[in-house]
Amino acid sequence: MINSAAPAQYGVGGAFVNVVTRSGTNHFHGTAYEYLRNNDFDARNWFDVTKSAPPFHQNQFGASVGGPIKRNKIFFFGNYEGFRQLVPGDDYNLIPNANQIAGNFSADTQQLYNPYILDPASPTGYAPLTGNQVPSSYFSAIGQKILALYPTPNGSYLNGTANYFNVATSTNNWNQFSGRIDYTISAKDTVFGRYTGTNQTAIAPGMTSYNSQTFPSAPKNLAIGWTHIFSPRLVNNVRYGWSHTAVGLERSDGYDTALANPLGLVNEIDIPGSDGPPSIGVNGYGNPGSTNGTDFMTEGLNMWTESLMLQKGKHQLTAGVDIRYEPIYSYEDWSATSIGFNGAYTGDPVADLLMGVPDSTRTSLGTGPTENMRMWYQGYYVQDSYRVSHKLTLNYGLRWEHRSPPIEANNRVGSFDVATGQDLTYPATSAMGLGRAMVKPVWTNWAPRFGFNFFPSNKLNVDVKGGFGIFYLQPNFNQFQVEVDTTQLYEVDQFFQSPVGSPLVFNLDGTQGVAGMYATAMTNGNFSGGGPTVSFIQPNAPTPYAYEYNLTIDKTIRDWLFEVAYVGTNERHFEERNELDPLNTSGVTILYDTCGVNGDIGCYSGVQENQETGTSNYDALIARAEKRFSSGFSTAINYTWSKCLGTPYQDEFTWHVDMHLDYSHCTEDINDIFTANGIYELPFGHGKMFMNSGALADAVVGGWKVAGISTLRTGPWTTLGSQQDIGFFDGALPNVIGPVNNHSLHGGLGRNFRLGPYINTQNVVNISAVGVQGDSGTHTLENPGYQDYDISAYKNWRLGEQANLSFRADLFNIFNRPSFDSISTYDLAPNFGDVSSAYAAREIQLSMRFSF
Repeated sequence: MINSAAPAQYGVGGAFVNVVTRSGTNHFHGTAYEYLRNNDFDARNWFDVTKSAPPFHQNQFGASVGGPIKRNKIFFFGNYEGFRQLVPGDDYNLIPNANQIAGNFSADTQQLYNPYILDPASPTGYAPLTGNQVPSSYFSAIGQKILALYPTPNGSYLNGTANYFNVATSTNNWNQFSGRIDYTISAKDTVFGRYTGTNQTAIAPGMTSYNSQTFPSAPKNLAIGWTHIFSPRLVNNVRYGWSHTAVGLERSDGYDTALANPLGLVNEIDIPGSDGPPSIGVNGYGNPGSTNGTDFMTEGLNMWTESLMLQKGKHQLTAGVDIRYEPIYSYEDWSATSIGFNGAYTGDPVADLLMGVPDSTRTSLGTGPTENMRMWYQGYYVQDSYRVSHKLTLNYGLRWEHRSPPIEANNRVGSFDVATGQDLTYPATSAMGLGRAMVKPVWTNWAPRFGFNFFPSNKLNVDVKGGFGIFYLQPNFNQFQVEVDTTQLYEVDQFFQSPVGSPLVFNLDGTQGVAGMYATAMTNGNFSGGGPTVSFIQPNAPTPYAYEYNLTIDKTIRDWLFEVAYVGTNERHFEERNELDPLNTSGVTILYDTCGVNGDIGCYSGVQENQETGTSNYDALIARAEKRFSSGFSTAINYTWSKCLGTPYQDEFTWHVDMHLDYSHCTEDINDIFTANGIYELPFGHGKMFMNSGALADAVVGGWKVAGISTLRTGPWTTLGSQQDIGFFDGALPNVIGPVNNHSLHGGLGRNFRLGPYINTQNVVNISAVGVQGDSGTHTLENPGYQDYDISAYKNWRLGEQANLSFRADLFNIFNRPSFDSISTYDLAPNFGDVSSAYAAREIQLSMRFSF
């Protein structure tokens, strides 16, 4: 593994993992194994309400065999591995109770209102509901259908903030197989071929059957290589690789026409992959409907590489070429239909639902969100390893690469002309200087690399090494998927309710003299805030790249190795998504024509640009101490102190004024990580200090090893959430009036059922005004840290000359210490500031392995 400043052979930045598959030999060798885990061995999670751990089953099993087809010439190796897993998940939700469903909201301490009756004397502009009772004459038929999707409350949980608990058991099953052939043609020529395939299906359920999601995956990989030795100093390697991946997320109800528009919404038509009920957002309550749309992708890769290595004097020169062809198919109905109820109109979100008054809704339309994309990549490099002296070696190289913007096979692409406010589809995009690609090509991607290794003195036993490199990053294809998001191909229509105190402009049913959702009277542009959304990619987007650099000092003292390293990575021009047309304080988009003013032309609910403008900086200090085996004992200790600061990545968040105002902790910024591990050979059996005579004693107690590892780390950073409406693509932030993180509140979690608050919730202020952005920033909230202690014991038995049998027991989280996970960040949630989940309790895994 190369995790920083790799040589010029490697393109596309990040860590590089070289995987070498086994090949056959002149003797037959093989293995068979099974790893077993289930709830019979495990402890209960802190949040489990059952008397014992919920059902959990995991089996990982497989076999491999390799040997000669023709001795000294042709060899084979093959393997199979299967995986079966059932993982329970504690799912807590707040759901409407019987009184609320019957229209009885007398438990609410605040006065509720009837948004269908205007009352200028009322604080909200609506008439009060007498006794906080909703008359049955105002019940929404579709609202009652939605309420019927909810299960029945079954208890009180999380200090009364939830009233329904279920165990949502996820399944993850896969089969993997691979085969390899090696052929030694002559002393100068060898070839190999390898094929690997996996079929996987993972299903994640939720509170209701409609929440269920399926994650299919079917990666395949083929590799062919030829090595030719021209001379001992000149070697050529040619490789061809093919891979195919099929991954994504599917609604479990997708493509089920019997569930198309089950609520009977007026004019609501789902794209086939998003059949099923809409996603239902009721502030503070669980979602009884679907989770989102279907997002599926198949991606191919054809890769040709050639490298020529020349050893000349003190130089080892390598030059090569890297050509790739990447076809990609995607189906991304990222929105589907969703309906939100925030409680702004009656004063209670469930009352809003019962009376059929959404604050917003959206649905997707069009001929289908499909794309058949094609793109080429080419890279050329030269690298030299120069041994200046026995103390100093220099490595330097240069790489040039170019990735062509993707082309859609059927020209189903478009872009948005910011200057004119026009949403254009190819070939009309030629007015923007764009051809079949919606991004202009970049031809100046030069990537220099430099590294050194300095060994100053044998007496000092010190090794100093370092490096620097520029790496151009693999583009996230999700950026390009918006090229089909034009109003002529695939659009998402977003509709906002009128401001509180004004006459309603739509409801669920089209009753009470108000237009129904998606009825012509609602969708013809007769009110502010309604209309389609537009997403497009930055036409002049630069190529994302990273600076990587490191410096490492190693010192050996007897059988100890000490190491200290500095590692840094600066990323530039990575993916961000920015709302260009947010709402003002009147709820009207600020740039382009507003619905209801100039009709439908240029009428948008939101305009989002996928930009390559992000920046991040990662710096880490890493210290390591390692003791090699001595008297049957070895150990390693690692500590990493790091910080990652940057602007929000892609779908995380947008700030419509200036994205760099959100420069803060990265999502996965874990600042402190400490690990320690050790292995000890127990002093029993043949050749050891105790019980060293007798075959039986050696078979039972001899040869055992125990190992342990402990991990302690701080938590990742997350973002506070709020409810205000500032635009379709904008994230909502609250205000803060003082420090939010408070380490004095972190102690005692879990004791006497204490779940929080983990933060200073009193310093978080909700914003209800439309078009006003909170100042809390992103990734300013640190989640709980994590502690884990694992122990293993294992032993081998020799069965004759070539066969071995091994047994291993692994105990994860052996002390059954609860480590709490993320906290609730939504400022109006009843459990705001409390921890809501925990990492796994103690788990035990047993395994057997036979090899010959």
